[in-house]
Amino acid sequence: FIFTETVNAQTIKLTCNGKSHFKPMESENWANKNRNFDLEINQTQGTITKWQKFFYKGKNYDLDFYYSIKDQKDNQIVAILDRVTSIEDGPQTGALTLDLNSRKFSEVSTINDKRGIAFSNYYATCDYTY
Repeated sequence: FIFTETVNAQTIKLTCNGKSHFKPMESENWANKNRNFDLEINQTQGTITKWQKFFYKGKNYDLDFYYSIKDQKDNQIVAILDRVTSIEDGPQTGALTLDLNSRKFSEVSTINDKRGIAFSNYYATCDYTY
């Protein structure tokens, strides 16, 4: 159990192992994949950074996602994606929830650009890294 006063006073780092259910841009079919990523929660600035490696068209990419914390009660966080355009300048949105006590994470994302439309849902369990 993490007390809110302690959480608010520090930067928290987590590594997460999860699953995603998604619809790629080039397809009408949905797929599933295991996804691993890292999170850094900065309570002072009200931000969350997510780092993820992503394999797309034969290449690995290091992706960074920046979120603003919109609400936190009883160590449960809701955050919204800051960047609202995709890498191809189309609309993109996303939101995440994180329970710091259970370390359960969920996320949704939508992208609509010249490559097509993509949706993703993530569920993960995270562990604290120090």
